Amino acid sequence: MSDSNENHEGLQDRLELDPTTTGIRVGVRDDEGRFSHRELSNSVDDDDAFTFERADQQEAQRRHRVRVEGDSLAHEVWQRYKFDQSSTSEANDLRLLLEVPGSHPTEPADRFEIHGDTLASSLDCPTVHPLSSERVAGLSEQKEALRRFFQADNDDWGLAHRTGILLEGPPGTGKTELVMETCEELFGGMPVTISGPEILSKWVGESERMLRKQFQEARESQSQVLYIDEIDAIARSRSASSHEHSAQLVAQLLVLLDGVDAKTDDAPRVVASTNLSEVLDPALLRPGRLGNQPIEFHRPTATERKAIFHHYLEQIRVSDEGDLDEILSHAVTTPAESDWLDRIAEAAEGYTGADIEDVLVAAVTKVRTPGDGLQPPLSASTVREHVRQREKRGGTELSGDTVRAHESNEVRLSENGNAVAVDKDTTEEECRLIAADRARQTDETDEVVFRSLRAPQLLGADESATRDRVVAAFQHEDSDPLCLYLTELDSVIRSSDRAPLASIAVETIHEELLRWREDNLLIYESADGEPSLAVNHVELIE
Repeated sequence: MSDSNENHEGLQDRLELDPTTTGIRVGVRDDEGRFSHRELSNSVDDDDAFTFERADQQEAQRRHRVRVEGDSLAHEVWQRYKFDQSSTSEANDLRLLLEVPGSHPTEPADRFEIHGDTLASSLDCPTVHPLSSERVAGLSEQKEALRRFFQADNDDWGLAHRTGILLEGPPGTGKTELVMETCEELFGGMPVTISGPEILSKWVGESERMLRKQFQEARESQSQVLYIDEIDAIARSRSASSHEHSAQLVAQLLVLLDGVDAKTDDAPRVVASTNLSEVLDPALLRPGRLGNQPIEFHRPTATERKAIFHHYLEQIRVSDEGDLDEILSHAVTTPAESDWLDRIAEAAEGYTGADIEDVLVAAVTKVRTPGDGLQPPLSASTVREHVRQREKRGGTELSGDTVRAHESNEVRLSENGNAVAVDKDTTEEECRLIAADRARQTDETDEVVFRSLRAPQLLGADESATRDRVVAAFQHEDSDPLCLYLTELDSVIRSSDRAPLASIAVETIHEELLRWREDNLLIYESADGEPSLAVNHVELIE
């Protein structure tokens, strides 16, 4: 491909941008709205000429974005311009989206022509950055790590590039959306996706065949990326209790990850996600396969929750029909000065990105009116109302023979039982208050031994190790009652019908509960509709 400085004027020159302008963002989308950077680079000829015109001579649209920097948000303002491909052009219809910093002194040209090779090479220029597809927010560190994985090319250093990488974290923290966004930005296409549970088949050899087929599709796809969601469903640890079929499926996956075909230039990069990394076969997690350095996702901090709220509110603000009231508009355009963002982020403690999106979807659904008429603006009070509906009212309000929160799907404790189910948003401090209240009821004391564990940590390398870990977690010889707080237990229970180690863990938990003193207490997370623990004297109110 020819050098744009030698044969053609560069993109910035064609746009008549000020020479001092750096860091512009450019996105090229096809007629279906997909980013098409790689497709453009691979398909254009040197002589292809593109003519772009400002869409309907529209004024620039101001875009407000924030990024997390430590405990604060950095606010950026961008001017977005839309250019449609002229109908006289011979190439396929494209739309060019240009963003320049808000302080940019001059507007770009209304119309310009550019050769295909120049446009394609301009997208790889250090001063031109790809336009984000804006699927996620608050995940800048994870996104940078994933981009490095995709873009790493160690051939020049005499080393092989990494075949795969694991994304690890609770549900709803943006693992899948981040993969989609990054692939769309870098490659102009979505990854080939496998959902772990969906690939399982009762027919001998069918799961392995489907796995090989998906690897081949990824090899031939535009992104050359294979994404395996919920990999724990198909790649659990092989042990004496494993079924032969499960072991064969894991073996097939290992061959595809580092076999002969995996060393070719067109081998797909593999990204896998899980919230149960402890049950994965250790052979998957060695270097050369998924590696032992996963990209970790967590429930967002207060600052990250502010960024996520800002992200979705900005999406509403710039949409064709969306509108925000004065408080929300102020939060979007001047986030550093918004007390409302601080308060709503604090109220949403424990929320994931998916939870925050769900709150705003519910709020918009409530205010929208039928028909195509003028829609009322989304108000700050409506958003706060939907957050309040999900808040927990635990802790100091818990008393009496039955511990119960105000909402039916929140904290519940059966009379004379020693297990309590709490919603995922309940904090550890609230759990400590629940334990203290229970101790006052049973032993007339506030002294409680509080022990907190992630339930997946109970899963060992084999059946024996798993049983030992569960027994150790429940073991207690102190005279004061024990409160064991198990987070993420619902994910282990969900996996128990297909993961032998998870099944052993749940079975052993049942056994330990039956042996427990009556004044001990198990607190665990359980969402509505999720399987729950229920054994004899452990009566959970559904």
